[in-house]
Amino acid sequence: MLTDRHHQRRAVTDRRHDVEPEPGQQPAVWHYPLAFVGYIHFAVVPLGLLIWTISFTAQQVLLSWLRIRSGSIWPTSLAHAGNNMVLALLTGDVLMAGRLDDTAHTLVMAVPTAALALWIVATGRLADGNRPVSPR
Repeated sequence: MLTDRHHQRRAVTDRRHDVEPEPGQQPAVWHYPLAFVGYIHFAVVPLGLLIWTISFTAQQVLLSWLRIRSGSIWPTSLAHAGNNMVLALLTGDVLMAGRLDDTAHTLVMAVPTAALALWIVATGRLADGNRPVSPR
């Protein structure tokens, strides 16, 4: 019985790197209510939500790649927190300081993120050969 449990645990842990990036719609839809309660103000809500969905999709690719490459959830968690706390505040409050509306601000952040995500996908960096080296 112990052997069966060992094999089951091994099968689960061996699959931990088989994470594929989600298409991004789930995280985007999860955040959609924020556009209706004053967290973010899109002048044209459908356009803002479309750009937001593209941004979330790109972020999913980047975070998935980071998770696969690092072999740990911690770099991904820190990157997500860094995006929320540092990048968004830096670009929103310091660099743009009211010069752009929320739709344009979201687009400014989405374009480089999407470009990097496209590069990761196009170069096959999410493929099996790009997994981290197993510890000895």
